[in-house]
Amino acid sequence: MLWGSGPLFAHPHVFVQAGVDIVLGEEGVEGVWQHWVFDEYFSAWVIEDFDLNKDGQFCEAELKVVYEETFRNLENHGFFTRILKNGKTLPITGIEGFAVEIREGHAIYSFYVPMKLLVGSEKESFLIAVYDEDFYCHLFFPPEKLGVKGKTELWRVESRPREMPELAYYFGFMNPVALEIHVMRP
Repeated sequence: MLWGSGPLFAHPHVFVQAGVDIVLGEEGVEGVWQHWVFDEYFSAWVIEDFDLNKDGQFCEAELKVVYEETFRNLENHGFFTRILKNGKTLPITGIEGFAVEIREGHAIYSFYVPMKLLVGSEKESFLIAVYDEDFYCHLFFPPEKLGVKGKTELWRVESRPREMPELAYYFGFMNPVALEIHVMRP
C-alpha cells in the first residue's frame, strides 16, 4: 500500500497562537504561564460542545470536562512544551491552573508550567519551544513579546527568538523557533 494514514501524512488540523509569561520569584524563575488562542474552528467546537449552559464562560464542571476531553492527553506530549537548559530538556511533570475563557469567539487555554531556575550572581539562560512534533496542531510561537510577571523589580530579562534545527520534526521540514531567555540581576 502506497498511501496510508498516520503521522507520515499528518498535517495541521488545529492552529494555535501561543503566548508565554515567565514568572519570577525571589530566587529566579518559578514557572511559565502559557496562553493558547485557538483558531475559530476548534474554538467553535469547544464552545458549542462544552459550554453546556451557553453563558459564554466555563464553570468548574464544564472546565473539568474540557480538560479531560481536549487537554489531558497532552501530558503524553509534554504539553507541546520543551524547556532546555544547557542543551538538556527539563522535565515537565505537570501543569497547574488550567483555565479556558472565550474572547471574541475564540477559546483561550491558559495554564502554568512550574519550574525552578535558580539565578545566582551570574546570568542564567534557558530556551522554551512550543510545538507539536506530530504536526497535528500548528502552534505559532514564539510570541512577539515575552510577558514577565512576579518579582520583576528583582530581575532583568532579555529574550530573542532562536531557530532550533536540532529539534527538527516532520521529516526535517519543520524547525521550531524557541524563545531564548536570559535572566540576571539588574
